[in-house]
Amino acid sequence: MAGSAEVRHLNTAKAWTHVGRSSFIPGSGSGETPGALSIGTATYAVPQGALYVDAANGSNSAAGTQGAPFQTVGHALTVASYGQAIVLRAGTYHENIMVSSSSSVVIQAYPNEAVWFDGSVQLTNWVQQGGVWVYSGWTAQFDHSPSYTYGQDDGFVNASYPMAAWPDQVFIDGVSQQQVAAGTTPTAGQFAVDYAAQTLTIGSNPTGHEVRASDLSQAIVAAGPVQLLGFGVRRYATCIPLIGTIFLGGVSAGSLLENLVVDNNATEGIGVGVHNVTINHVTATNNGLMGFQGNTCDGLVISNSIASSNNREHFNTQPSSGGMKIARCTGLTIANCIVNDNTATSGIWTDVSVTQFMIVGNTVQNNPYYGIEVELSQTGIIANNTVSGSRYGITPYNSGSVQIYNNHCSGNSVWDVGLTEDARVNSGNVYVSQSLCAWRLDNIVVCNNQLDGGGSFEFYALDKASNTPVSAMHVTINGNVFGNNVSVMVGWGGNDNTTVTYYRTPSALNTALNVNWSNALSDAAAPTAVPLPRDVASAIGVATGTQHIGTF
Repeated sequence: MAGSAEVRHLNTAKAWTHVGRSSFIPGSGSGETPGALSIGTATYAVPQGALYVDAANGSNSAAGTQGAPFQTVGHALTVASYGQAIVLRAGTYHENIMVSSSSSVVIQAYPNEAVWFDGSVQLTNWVQQGGVWVYSGWTAQFDHSPSYTYGQDDGFVNASYPMAAWPDQVFIDGVSQQQVAAGTTPTAGQFAVDYAAQTLTIGSNPTGHEVRASDLSQAIVAAGPVQLLGFGVRRYATCIPLIGTIFLGGVSAGSLLENLVVDNNATEGIGVGVHNVTINHVTATNNGLMGFQGNTCDGLVISNSIASSNNREHFNTQPSSGGMKIARCTGLTIANCIVNDNTATSGIWTDVSVTQFMIVGNTVQNNPYYGIEVELSQTGIIANNTVSGSRYGITPYNSGSVQIYNNHCSGNSVWDVGLTEDARVNSGNVYVSQSLCAWRLDNIVVCNNQLDGGGSFEFYALDKASNTPVSAMHVTINGNVFGNNVSVMVGWGGNDNTTVTYYRTPSALNTALNVNWSNALSDAAAPTAVPLPRDVASAIGVATGTQHIGTF
């Protein structure tokens, strides 16, 4: 649970702003515990003139005051003035709401009250038929395109999990059941939905248990600016093309999401398709495809947040899955987050012309593919992160001008830090406000890291397409401590897209490359740390020129 510091916001009839924890300055010195406050413990002040909603006791014919609240958030939105706050009393809100592009609202939980948006309904009246139980009259139906484009198949689905893109969901006592194809007899822990027959069939006895099924596809779609504060969102049947159970698009620039729990939704938890959004103290867990997704989202900040146990539907690692994936963005910050245990996928992933990024102060653990991957990206800082338990630790992939400082990598099975390049080299383009993103490995600085190894390589670099040797890529490796174990200290690629030369000691590397870098093995005297340049020091939150090895 995050700290209990209260976050207040200011509200006027025409516009709103926010202050408090959301004014986060990236760096490891924030001292804040990642993740949302437990639902029901946030204490946001109630602005003067707020509208009130109470799902259990309200009425849409009431006045919307504290003593006479509305029943639905959707109705409150129809009467809210620009910038007005909508305060939700404790309870469950079974709604799909839309904030129009001409609106600007705050939606917040009442202080110390538990509020959930829930996309499911409880089902009773099950009829046993042999070894299964059937619910008749189920009419909810959803798109199941395995693509961001309706009707296309872009290779999202792992053949071992063929129903992954079908967003239907059933929960028994809160536990997600596995979907099998219509016409298949489900066993314990499984369910099938037959759209033509309008039936749900489960393989577990529902007697004495709460059975819920998702019948709504999205919780909140915001085309206008919003603040969403202090509540939970769960169990929505979001298909992939909708790009988020909570989705920010349109003209919702400047929106704030804070102290939200986004859990057990069918595909993407949160999607951002607009600029200057702040996501702070948000927990995204157990979502079917990924926790956080952004595309065309300059200035996106994800801070003090958690992305854990996502991709529970076992989608392919490519083209898109993971804890966090951000594309086409200038000025991205991901700071002081925990990204862990995402299933069969990557932790933090930038892709397709992300520039001027900072990935700082994060704990990235047990994501089986890449820990931190910056792909087709340009000009960024990866600093003060702990990365472990991945196949590939920190990886610039067809990316240039990346500063990799003061990270601690361990237990990654192939490499701790790796540089790789494929046939897309030099095919990048200019995107909106971005500078040229050439999609090539060049100007990579790897300094002051603690690379404990345990896998094949502690550092690895190879161009696989353009016959460019690593020695021509302007790569610097200085001030690092390498583990003295079975891993190869450095694998250095040649000019034939294949050959990699192994160096097992700092002196062997220096002699071969004719450099004077200060690296060391862990059983030797510590190397001289490289003084931190101003931009890296500022990102970490320490003084320019600080000399330190490993994380702070």
